[in-house]
Amino acid sequence: MYKLTEAQIQSFHKKGWLGPLDTFSSTEVELVGKQLREISQVKEIEGFEVVSFYNKYMDCYTPRDHHFACESVTKLFADKRIIQRLNQLGKTDLLLWRTNIFHRMPGQAGIGWHQAFDYYGFDVDETKRRDLDFPKDEDILDLVVWVAIEDVTPEIGTLRFANGSYNTRFKIIKTPVDQGTYPEQKYYVSGNQSKSYAKSYDFNEDEWEIETLPEIKAGQIVIFTERVMHSAPANLSQQERFAINGRYIYPRVTVYPDRLAGDYIDNYGRDISNHFCVLVSGKDNFGVNVVKEGKPMNQT
Repeated sequence: MYKLTEAQIQSFHKKGWLGPLDTFSSTEVELVGKQLREISQVKEIEGFEVVSFYNKYMDCYTPRDHHFACESVTKLFADKRIIQRLNQLGKTDLLLWRTNIFHRMPGQAGIGWHQAFDYYGFDVDETKRRDLDFPKDEDILDLVVWVAIEDVTPEIGTLRFANGSYNTRFKIIKTPVDQGTYPEQKYYVSGNQSKSYAKSYDFNEDEWEIETLPEIKAGQIVIFTERVMHSAPANLSQQERFAINGRYIYPRVTVYPDRLAGDYIDNYGRDISNHFCVLVSGKDNFGVNVVKEGKPMNQT
């Protein structure tokens, strides 16, 4: 069994994150990276090169949800070396509800300080199209597993965390578009409004204990809750930065709650009518989400 120590569990609940943890071999994650590169394309946007990934299941270029069509991604995030550790931090019953690729070309900007409770988009108004609806009578943490596909050094841009900040929900503010938390907003959101301002947080890192992770080796993982303030510096190296994360939730939490009212467009403008969660541990006794077991939809 792949177990966390009691000290590691206590550290997670104190800080909101844990890692890096030795988990996969470099050969294992190299296979995932190879399959993702086969569906990638370099695009030039506003004079900068970025890498986009074609999601066959969603029929669009997006960094999201490649576990729907890529079996190696599903297997990665359903692996017992991850799940048994998550069970120690949260619930026995777990759904994988989302995955996201984090790729940065040399010189590409990082991601500023941010957190997420129930909304994962760029809009300042987080009451629009929430991604998650948590029960009011139970405090449930989401869990995120970030996997390094290739070695990530501080120069390439590792991860930074504000220890213990997951217990605070920071005010969201409007900022000039070039000062926002998400520089990639211009790549994934269309419309004049999205170009006129950006989302940021009323957060002062000088008021918190900040930890910057050292080098994260290919195959190592970092576990955190999306509620903790975290950021990723710009890629100042001559190498690409390549990582992927998986997001997990307890089955009692409703994923994309607006779909229950017939709204199948998410906050990125994507059609989520075919979205489903993957049951990776335990069972689902609530039936509020579309749940599959095992393989991606295009696998038999």
